[in-house]
Amino acid sequence: MKKYKLVIKNFTLAMVIMVAQFCGNTPAAKPISTGYTAELRGAPSFIVGKNVFDIILKNNGTPAPGVTLEVAPEMTMGSMFHGTPVDSVTDNGDGSYTVIAYMLMPSGMDSWTLHFHVNGQHIDSHIPIVVTGLMMDKATFYGSSVNDLYVPDAMMPMTTSQRPYFVFKSALTGAAPGQTLELYVSVRDNLMTHLPLVTGTALTTSMGSAVVGSVILNVYDANNTPISATQVTGKPGYYTVTFSALNPVPTVTTLNLDLNVTLGTVAEQKVTSTTGAATMGTMNF
Repeated sequence: MKKYKLVIKNFTLAMVIMVAQFCGNTPAAKPISTGYTAELRGAPSFIVGKNVFDIILKNNGTPAPGVTLEVAPEMTMGSMFHGTPVDSVTDNGDGSYTVIAYMLMPSGMDSWTLHFHVNGQHIDSHIPIVVTGLMMDKATFYGSSVNDLYVPDAMMPMTTSQRPYFVFKSALTGAAPGQTLELYVSVRDNLMTHLPLVTGTALTTSMGSAVVGSVILNVYDANNTPISATQVTGKPGYYTVTFSALNPVPTVTTLNLDLNVTLGTVAEQKVTSTTGAATMGTMNF
């Protein structure tokens, strides 16, 4: 009997470890750190897409610069939850931290909450937020049902889904006709982890792992001519396109794009739905 109990305990421990690895950005997966509190500076509005905001971190009431602060937005959807891409958290040196996060969807009937980790430990401070906007304020692509699958839920490792890729508008700068469009592209590793899509990104797959070998992102100009975006050096996940008189900036309110990714040894043009074959993505511009 003791032998069987040991096996059951080991199995339970293995499952706990697997869940902790899968849900690495969730509060339950990290030890608790007491004394820290986090609050928003001012009253920022949150939208689908790019958000820049400041977090004021204190330790027992005193500003706390110089720590490693992780910000983990989490959407609760009944019994399920997921995160969203967080590009960076910058220590301003005065106890405030500037966050760049890209929100995937509006609040609607579900709710977003900001969770925080300090030096790898979860703190008992969280901030509910409301996210407005539309799903089309970003573009979404999916891997195929054959070559690009991931495991959304570590508790069900045999259940797989087509991997989503997300494209967000970061900035449009300059004057016509030579405006420069900056985009941020993120890929889902699991429901709580989103990584910048660049050559060399390692992703967990249904078969183990694979590395991104190449990324081709095309943006279509006002003449519906594709322009290949360029990866920005030193800014993982960021791509730029510069328009010109020959390739004018779109005059409509939507932007067309397509995405090709080599994952492992398989090069694949991503599609815009899990059930269709369309490859042209569209986002509000």
